Amino acid sequence: MRRALSLLVSLSWLLNGCTSWQTEQVAPASYIGSQHPAKVRLTLPDSSQLTLQSPAVMGDSIVGAVGGDSALHGVAASDVRSLEVRRVSVGKSIALGLGIAAGAFVALVGGLFIACGGADCFE
Repeated sequence: MRRALSLLVSLSWLLNGCTSWQTEQVAPASYIGSQHPAKVRLTLPDSSQLTLQSPAVMGDSIVGAVGGDSALHGVAASDVRSLEVRRVSVGKSIALGLGIAAGAFVALVGGLFIACGGADCFE
């Protein structure tokens, strides 16, 4: 049971560590209308950021839910300076996987060393 929980926690770290916000170079309304992302982060003229879940284009605005709020929040598409979406980062995925494997190896060797009572096991 402990092993399964440990594996589940490790996999959740791996999945969370593999993504990052990446800026899209197309018009925000065009991207949302064609790609239908689950979540976007908008940068506004005052450099503040707004994360919208289930974004959609309604007229000349981009609307979506913010946080756990079910009400729609809207921003004029012309007020959006940049649009970012979550994407998988291959480099981060590989680094995290190698880090987890290295940590497991160190724990295994350390456990073996402790269980054997020191260097006596390796003679």
